This record gives sequence, C-alpha cells and structure tokens, in this order.
Amino acid sequence: MAVGAAVAQHWSANAGELESPSLETWRDTTGLPWVGFWFRELLRWGTLDPFIAFALAQGVAKTREEAGGLREEFEAWLEANGIAKAAEALIDPQNFRAWQQAREQLKQNAEVVVRNVLGQYTGVDGRRQSYDVLPIVTGEVVDWIDPAGYAVARSARADAMVTEKPAYHDFSVNAAFGVQILRTF
Repeated sequence: MAVGAAVAQHWSANAGELESPSLETWRDTTGLPWVGFWFRELLRWGTLDPFIAFALAQGVAKTREEAGGLREEFEAWLEANGIAKAAEALIDPQNFRAWQQAREQLKQNAEVVVRNVLGQYTGVDGRRQSYDVLPIVTGEVVDWIDPAGYAVARSARADAMVTEKPAYHDFSVNAAFGVQILRTF
C-alpha cells in the first residue's frame, strides 16, 4: 500500500490536473526509474525479475519457471528490433508490451496460415464464390464434400487444419484467390 501511495504522490506532484498515467509518460512525469514502476508488482508476484512479473500478470506464462524461459525470446526480440540491452531497457514495460504484441501477432499470423490450404476443385466448376464443406480424410489427402455428399475439392492433409474433431469446425472452399480451403470456426 505504501509503495503505491509513494508512486502516486510522485505522479500527482508532477502531472497535470487531468492527466492520466500511461506507460509513455509515466517515467518522465514521476521522475522515477522503471524499478519504481515495478516494485509493487515484484512484491505481488514474489519475484525480483520485472519480466517474470509482467509475464505472469499478463497471462503470457502460468509459472515463474515458464516466464523465466521466455526471457531468452524477449532478449532476442530486443536485439532483432535494435533495442540496446541497457538495464532500463531490460525492465521497460513499454518493451515488454511491444514484445507481447509482436508475439501475439506472430501467433495470429501462424493461425491464419493453419486455417488456409490450397486445393483443387474436383466435382464442381467453381461458378459459386464459396462452398460450405466437410472434410473426408484418406491418408495424406482430404476430400472436401458439400453437406449433400457431393465432391467439391481435394487438398493435401494439414493436421493443424483438420483436427481430430472436424465436426467442431466449419470449413469452406473459396475461389477468390485460387482454390482455398478455409477453416472459418
């Protein structure tokens, strides 16, 4: 409680009357180093490492060990983005947040790739822009049929797209950019 009050006092002494705290202005306004920002979180999460506190607080990791394992990924991200590994940069919450957002974007991009595979029409001529389909997996090939059981397309098997429970997903064949099979849900 006292830590939060001391930081709030620094903020109030230097901020405008209607100014709200933000990561972009916090350090300049309070005049405190980033460790002042992290002190309360370090106590809350029982760690001496602000990165671990961030990863736990944001749900990026479920345990301290898992969060510690992500540090190498974070430091590689710093290097790839030309951010010097100075002491303050290693605990700057803006860097943590940017790393987290970049990581989430990579996951989203990977999921888009997983949800799209190229195929070829087999039983239709492609006059319709889109067909709702169901997968029939045979070895390394997937035949895509419409709800009436007519063949629509064929593609190579992609385990990440056709899971063990395909009935839990919706699929469509789309002809907008070639013959794409999409997992829509």
